[in-house]
Amino acid sequence: VDDQATRVAESFVLQLLNSKAAAEELRVLSGGSAKQRQWSKLPAALERVQVRRVPATMTTMSLFDQVTDAKLASTATGVIKKCAEDVCDGVPVADLLRRAILMEDSMEWSTFSEDDRDELLFRLLKHMVVGGALCQYED
Repeated sequence: VDDQATRVAESFVLQLLNSKAAAEELRVLSGGSAKQRQWSKLPAALERVQVRRVPATMTTMSLFDQVTDAKLASTATGVIKKCAEDVCDGVPVADLLRRAILMEDSMEWSTFSEDDRDELLFRLLKHMVVGGALCQYED
């Protein structure tokens, strides 16, 4: 990515985050541990932001095939397999797919490569599977 495109993107994001609408609507999660985190308004005026291009090169269903290939979900029904509940950064982990997405020290972590994890499609999958910081888990 050339420097000019990066500057344009950073300028756009900075203007967006410093807009009145963003100040009224957006919140950031701050604090250390999961118990200390709380939602608060954006700082009065941001001076600098940093952007990074997210690759969007995956154009097939192969990412999802990895879920069944690694036996995280039933090949017959597509149902995600359960596991003993654990917690990772305040997020309940009660199935193998969440374990593969969130827990680096799990055996399931290797289901997705670092390149996979950088992709837009993986990030969307993660948002759908894990949800946001205040997501209430439901089967």
